[in-house]
Amino acid sequence: MRLLRYAFKNITRSFFLSLSSVIVITLMTFLIFVLFFAQFVASSLTNIVNSRLSLKVNVKTGLTDTSLKVIDTLESLRKIDSGVDAQFISASDALKDLRKRDPDLANIIESDAENPLPNTIAIKNVPIESYVELDRVMSEHADAIEAGDKTGKNAFTDYKAQYTRIRDVIHVLISIEYGLYAIIGFFLFSVFVVVFQSIGNAVFYFREEIKITELVGGQKRYIYGPFVLQGLIYTVTALLVSTVLFVVILKNMDFSILFATPIFISGFFESVTMKYLLLAVLLLFLGGLSGLVSSYRFVKQKG
Repeated sequence: MRLLRYAFKNITRSFFLSLSSVIVITLMTFLIFVLFFAQFVASSLTNIVNSRLSLKVNVKTGLTDTSLKVIDTLESLRKIDSGVDAQFISASDALKDLRKRDPDLANIIESDAENPLPNTIAIKNVPIESYVELDRVMSEHADAIEAGDKTGKNAFTDYKAQYTRIRDVIHVLISIEYGLYAIIGFFLFSVFVVVFQSIGNAVFYFREEIKITELVGGQKRYIYGPFVLQGLIYTVTALLVSTVLFVVILKNMDFSILFATPIFISGFFESVTMKYLLLAVLLLFLGGLSGLVSSYRFVKQKG
């Protein structure tokens, strides 16, 4: 308790320095929350778009839904993930669907015997992280699907062409995610620097008292302990203030244009819980470590 009392004494005696430090750390912590939210929104939009996308590949001529190669391909696709929807679509079913969607175009085909549409396999609901596994499965079952020609004539039904486009999008999303984490890392480093400099200034203000404490044989924990707690108090206060501020703002925003707001907000809080706890631990660690390193360095300098 004595160390805590000394820590609060240090804070009140350099109130404006402490206040400015807490404000800066609060701002950086708030921005970290914003980045967490931006990542969640991007992920949610990606999942929505991905759930509406489908890959459609032509089955090789002569193969049907009863062909062993087709059956094996469908089974392998469904094993990728429980949510993957892989269905065989016959040429006749494709023609029926075309007649519903575009009767004028379908009228060009006078009879089923003249049906130019191929048998296909439609693949939906592939998780973003499972596209690499999808590519492996499709490569293993290349003898069941048409590869398309090199001129791009069958680009819309060529699996590789479709996969390449999806892969490029995935790479962009991964790059964005890494970029967000890099920015978060920079903000955390900035927290360390702010606390470090603030404690260093505090040591300068209280240098005479520190010298007296050392001269009378004061224990090191009474010299460095208050500054370590001071760093912890800075980060804890900033974390609490930024959390309350962020939650209040978030709950008063309307996302109904894109999402069902209450479900979306609750989903964000569920997804960010572990990240928040990890962030809290890191902030506490950085606050304490920075206070210790800074006080030790500047006390030695002043000595």
